[in-house]
Amino acid sequence: RNAQKLPFYIVTGEMSGESAVNLRRLFERWMPNGFPGMMVVYKGRGIEWYAAETPIMFDWMSRKKRVSGTATLQLGDGPRQRWTTMRPTDSRFYWLGVDKTMDRHMIDNLRGGQIIPAEIQGNVRNGNTIDIQSRGVTKFSIWLAQDMIDWSKPVRVTVNQAVARGWKPQVLEPSLEILLDDYRERGDRRSLFLGRIQLTANP
Repeated sequence: RNAQKLPFYIVTGEMSGESAVNLRRLFERWMPNGFPGMMVVYKGRGIEWYAAETPIMFDWMSRKKRVSGTATLQLGDGPRQRWTTMRPTDSRFYWLGVDKTMDRHMIDNLRGGQIIPAEIQGNVRNGNTIDIQSRGVTKFSIWLAQDMIDWSKPVRVTVNQAVARGWKPQVLEPSLEILLDDYRERGDRRSLFLGRIQLTANP
């Protein structure tokens, strides 16, 4: 799910055994959900270096661009995939940051059986309302880029269809300090954020 906005170009051979089978199963789950990807399967070949694919890959990648935070917003009424995390280091999903999760969702605490990852999803709706849906997340951050909200109007936040705890609708001021601190940590010139909202959620 966390690769839903990241283009994949995968090459394999039909004689690659379980590798080819598992990749096909993965793409069969990705494609109906609109994940950007391409899978090339060579007949009669196994796991090897496909030199002929190299220029094709770079040509394919040359027309791909990393999406911005606004590109992760819901545009239609179709189903959406939530971002998931089972590790403290998997904590940033474009404009959403997971600051703390419940211990039972962390893979380091797995003691047998199956673990259910923590989830988070967000959208900016009409009226400057930021709607967050989460499970297993107790603290999170909303990072705001210049084009995500109307900075002249109050920002409202709802979490799991309820008013966010400790948050009152207010007009936010773009912060140079937030921008520079985030840039210092991530070094990402193409994804700059001018505001940050930190909230506590009911898991």
